[in-house]
Amino acid sequence: MDKLTKILLLTTLLGGGRISALPMDESATFAFASRDALLYWSEGGFSDLISNTENQRLLDFTVEDIDRARPVLLKLPDVDYQQSQILLLLQSTDGKGTADFFSKEAPDLKAPNLLLYTDEQEYYIQAEIDTFIGPAIRKPQGKAKIIKVGGNRLGLLSFTIPEDISANKIKRAELLLQLTDKQYGSSQISLIQLAIPQQQVQQQQGLAAQYPDDQGIAEHPHVYYADDFDRQSWLDTVSEAVGQKESRWSNAATLDYVSHQYIGHFLDKDGRSALAQFDTDKNLALNLDYYFRRHHEEEPEEAYFRYYLKLSPGADISGGGKLPGFGGTYNKAGWGGRGNDGYEGWSARGAFYASIDNPDSPWFGHMPIGSYLYEADQDRKYGRILSWGNPLSTIAPGRWYCIEQRLKLNTPNQSDGILEVWIDGIKILSETALMFRKTKQLKIEKIWFNYYFGGVDKPRFPFNIYMDNIVIASEYIGPIKDQP
Repeated sequence: MDKLTKILLLTTLLGGGRISALPMDESATFAFASRDALLYWSEGGFSDLISNTENQRLLDFTVEDIDRARPVLLKLPDVDYQQSQILLLLQSTDGKGTADFFSKEAPDLKAPNLLLYTDEQEYYIQAEIDTFIGPAIRKPQGKAKIIKVGGNRLGLLSFTIPEDISANKIKRAELLLQLTDKQYGSSQISLIQLAIPQQQVQQQQGLAAQYPDDQGIAEHPHVYYADDFDRQSWLDTVSEAVGQKESRWSNAATLDYVSHQYIGHFLDKDGRSALAQFDTDKNLALNLDYYFRRHHEEEPEEAYFRYYLKLSPGADISGGGKLPGFGGTYNKAGWGGRGNDGYEGWSARGAFYASIDNPDSPWFGHMPIGSYLYEADQDRKYGRILSWGNPLSTIAPGRWYCIEQRLKLNTPNQSDGILEVWIDGIKILSETALMFRKTKQLKIEKIWFNYYFGGVDKPRFPFNIYMDNIVIASEYIGPIKDQP
């Protein structure tokens, strides 16, 4: 099992019955468990994590104001070894001095070490993560050579117990720290083991469960539209209007296809997928609009849509851009620097960020995604980017993801709009206090399949995004059910 797999299994019991690890890395800050991957701490943030009543205060110790480098060996009572990740907090209790400890980035093997003793063997486990964070510290400190503890600065150490060490065989433990040759007053410090919050992760089935491989799903009474690109293209999807063929999609002539065999598809059958091709000489890769009023009696105020997305293997994304989402711009406002005053237009497209370029991150090379929101009364010309902040929303190249979004527009002039997101059938986001409009005249005009790089800058490197199995509906859709 690789490091990333361990991190993604938030509620899985690992070998020896241990509770799995918290998704985080060396770029942790007070706001983010991983600033690089834009992953939030669990619900309630870091403040809730450190105030959890299940946390265990292991001991208190004193650091004297002596400017001499020296080791500190702490005997740890009552450590919870059922957690595969031992997450320790160093917190000043008197608020007076500041203690400086060496981190694993310092030379000469001065990293924090957890020493575990069984009847047969001694184990020295170096900290995988050693950093310090605080409400006023925005920049990650995981690469610093010193861990500062004092005032509002909190030391954070993470150790992973190897799976071959049985928890019930550990007799005792010690923590070895190395003080630097410069201290700033005497310090009283508490060492606390943080409890790893366990989230219930369960895949939700929707109406798609009734239609294996999405066969016949377009006939469901709550489905507006569905397309798997195999039997017909969007250009060939027609409705009879005065004897003429009318495309279901605006801008459909820009669409290209690739075969399942060429890209490796999640369904074991022949077919084709849609292609959004990002080139270095342009910003727009693909733009398709499904307008509700063109095909239905009225525009909805609530809608769901699901699609499958795959980022091409080896993709190197040099900047951010737009992904599919919802639109109510009416060609007036709510996109392209045309702010939303609540009366003219709004939008809630998806968004992508640059590839994570930190080789030490378990999400190295992944593309974080989120939403790009033009909300009312934001007093801004452009939209707000909202990271979805979950390990599932850091898109790994070469893997298919089932992405579903729900939008319910707000009551005019009230902040009660809802945006929810599921990836692979697991709900990862629920925003319930959004305001897009101040008038009932604004509705959900369209589902906006917009693949756009930027901003202004163009991609430095070409890459592709593949898309398949579109479903637009008035209720939750869920992932595809395989054929029996």
